[in-house]
Amino acid sequence: MRCFATILLALCACSHVREASRPAQPPKLVVVLVFEQLRADTIERFRDQLLPAVQTDGSHGGFRALLARGAFFPIAENQVLMPEAGPSHATIATGAWPYRHGISRGRWFDKLGVHHCVEDPLSPVIGYVSDSPFDGRSPRNLRGPTLGDTLKNHDPRSKVVALAAEDRSAVLMGGFRADSAIWLGRTGRWTTSNFYRPSGVLPAWVIEVNKGLAGQSWGAVTFEHHSGSGLVDDGKQQLAVTVAKASGEAQATPYGFGRTNDLALAAVAAHGLGQDVASDMLWIGYSSLSVAGRDHGPNSAWMEGLFVAADRAVADLLNRLAARLDGGLDDVVIALIGGQGRAPAIWQAKRHRLPALRHRPKAIIKRLEGRLAWLFGNPPVGRGWLIGANGLEFFINRKLAAARAIPKLRIERVIADLLSEEPGVLMAVARSDLLAGRYPHGQVGEQLRNSFVARRSGDVIAVAKVFVGARGDEATHASGYAYDRQVPLILSGPGVRQGRFLRAVRIIDLA
Repeated sequence: MRCFATILLALCACSHVREASRPAQPPKLVVVLVFEQLRADTIERFRDQLLPAVQTDGSHGGFRALLARGAFFPIAENQVLMPEAGPSHATIATGAWPYRHGISRGRWFDKLGVHHCVEDPLSPVIGYVSDSPFDGRSPRNLRGPTLGDTLKNHDPRSKVVALAAEDRSAVLMGGFRADSAIWLGRTGRWTTSNFYRPSGVLPAWVIEVNKGLAGQSWGAVTFEHHSGSGLVDDGKQQLAVTVAKASGEAQATPYGFGRTNDLALAAVAAHGLGQDVASDMLWIGYSSLSVAGRDHGPNSAWMEGLFVAADRAVADLLNRLAARLDGGLDDVVIALIGGQGRAPAIWQAKRHRLPALRHRPKAIIKRLEGRLAWLFGNPPVGRGWLIGANGLEFFINRKLAAARAIPKLRIERVIADLLSEEPGVLMAVARSDLLAGRYPHGQVGEQLRNSFVARRSGDVIAVAKVFVGARGDEATHASGYAYDRQVPLILSGPGVRQGRFLRAVRIIDLA
């Protein structure tokens, strides 16, 4: 296991984490907690509402417990243009930016249509019958190993498990060699794909967890929180919401944290994680903050209450892990990191006179199509000069351009010029310029360089202005601005130097 110890020591050298007292052996278990939509300011902002590091009964607290025995980096940079969930989880797990690991966005276009970042026609999802070849799931679109893959390449006895409500999160954290990668399927039950289970049958322990979910599916969950901090735009209020457990809204409540923890502890028991001579890894993705943030925004009482619930969920996980493992948490290294932040909701930003607006991709495409038809002629009926758009990435109909003998670069430049005139666009860049290494100066250029994947990114990429969001999404998380790209990072456990370090690090530093 010296290779894995070397990985930890290298991390110590670059991130102010040193060997306070080197453990006699590498950790038996490494647990990585990835919270989607955990913005950099959140822990400090609501610190007063967190559980103490050690509770009155002697049990572990949540975030404070990790901080008390760990290194806290308030700002970890996710230095990409659009920090969506898929690319973010892949970046954290591989220690590489999208230009290397290949996951440019959650979805992308080509001549065959739109593709999900973890789709795989050869790996159907277990328990879900579909005629579409795009409904399979695996890490085959990932270009390179995850940290878990590297650990298993070094010692095949090590076990790696990845769990999340979202398929992309579980798959991209688990990588190619995960012993289990489990996510919530469309039926509301935990599932995986034939890539991880060639037998086409769920593991027995997952089946048991699903039986428990089936028994609870007709119940309801009540989410209550008294917001008296004065740190949210909603003002002081008493929040009390009851939703059905079988509904999508339930994932935006503490119930989402709870059932993810239940699955995690079942995985620890089933795989014997942390109980053998080889180091194991457990990746847990929490998506409840993301689901709630989309509708309520990060400055709402709902999000404040849900973050407080996240703190309790971390405490629940730590205490149950400690009870399960022979040495408690003494041989466990825990990392906690945000996947990405969240912009304020459009209405929240406008209330405070911030320059917020909502761009409308369909209207933009209509204007682009009109100008392209005027310059290059009308396309055939039922077709367009563009095959689609993914946010502010635009994909050209290359077949039509070739048939009309129009250089694709010319079309790219026309589109880029037109997009630059849009009120919500800061600048627009053509794919040909990026392939030739002509990037804008400054941080935007760095983010484009980290994000651009030649066969998956758009032919023209527009950069949104600050506080600009997509229509129909009250709060977004797809920009390179600080509110989206900055997240907290905590490293906790044996051999980690405790402290609060103000030097900014990057999310790739974790791996």
